Amino acid sequence: MKGTKAEIDRSFDKVDVDASGVVDRYEFAAAVKDSRLAELSLTVLMTQMDGKLEGMEKFFEDYKRRLEESKAAAAMDLANNQEAFAKFQKTAVLVFAFILIGH
Repeated sequence: MKGTKAEIDRSFDKVDVDASGVVDRYEFAAAVKDSRLAELSLTVLMTQMDGKLEGMEKFFEDYKRRLEESKAAAAMDLANNQEAFAKFQKTAVLVFAFILIGH
């Protein structure tokens, strides 16, 4: 069994539900059953999904393309907003200076 001591201890503790320090046959059977159920559930899911995942590659390619387009648009918007804010700051400084100096 590979893993750090802490990982192995956590795994053992999950199986040793009564914290006796010993995995009895009921705990062992439950752990194997739970493990097998997860495996069987995945097998059933994959069997049911067989043939239904075709075309997903195009879906994800389109998603990635739209994501990159959105990132580019957001970067452009950010640049435009920064430029507009810089203009606003210059105008605000001029107005403030005009007010301080006098009309």
